[in-house]
Amino acid sequence: MARFTDPSQMPVDAPSFGALLFGLRTERHLSQASAARICGISSAYLSGLENDRRPPPPARTTLRLAEGLGLAKRETALLLTAARRERNPLAIADLPSSVAQLVEALCRHGHVLPTELIRDLQSRVEEVAMN
Repeated sequence: MARFTDPSQMPVDAPSFGALLFGLRTERHLSQASAARICGISSAYLSGLENDRRPPPPARTTLRLAEGLGLAKRETALLLTAARRERNPLAIADLPSSVAQLVEALCRHGHVLPTELIRDLQSRVEEVAMN
């Protein structure tokens, strides 16, 4: 698995959330059962995530997975970015360049911004994308 240490360097064809989660778990030499127990989820749910049979979880659950696996901040940001991309696909190429740059910056740094600000920006981006 390719290693991406910075969300801004994650290519468009980056691994799926499931593949990324699988890689991060196996790098730590954890079985699915052990990782699931540590993260407080079922083995079946973890298997579904890793095999892309389940959609990526919300940010709260993704953060719980990251904490359970002992991920570094950048790895956590990568996992959150992958989850967001798959849950909310957005054709960045179809947006004006200034908006596309904003979206890419939010993908890189959104995990440190207040939730209210993220929601406001998201609704504004959606408005622009609809027009």
